[in-house]
Amino acid sequence: MSANTPRRSLVAIVAVLSLLGAVAVVRGATAWTAANATLSAKPVDAQTLAGQLRDEQSRSDALRAQLDQVSTQAAQLTDALKAAQDKASTDADTAAQLAAKLKAAEQKLASLQTQATGPATITRVVTQTAAPAATASPAGEGDDGGEVDD
Repeated sequence: MSANTPRRSLVAIVAVLSLLGAVAVVRGATAWTAANATLSAKPVDAQTLAGQLRDEQSRSDALRAQLDQVSTQAAQLTDALKAAQDKASTDADTAAQLAAKLKAAEQKLASLQTQATGPATITRVVTQTAAPAATASPAGEGDDGGEVDD
């Protein structure tokens, strides 16, 4: 058993030295990383952060107010668009009614013109045949060359 004791002691010493070496490597790596990664900016203090927070909150409030205004304007535009669509629909209905009335009036006019054309043609024919007899008067009767008798 005495041969195993120095061997065990040697294994224990090597294990402890390995652990100490690992700790030294980790500390060295930490120091090397910290040295190469220096902070170029100074950390911000609490008062500065509080001021920035207040600024951002006031900016947020201003943006919220603008958003409310835009929402109100969008609602007004939506109402105006609906009113315009309703008016356009009403105007289209009115235009259709007026077009129907115009068509009926045109048909009535055409009918009246057809009715009026028949007797007008007869009247024209009678007037044209009777007119030459009325204008042919004997010379000297009633025609004194445009002079007015007293």
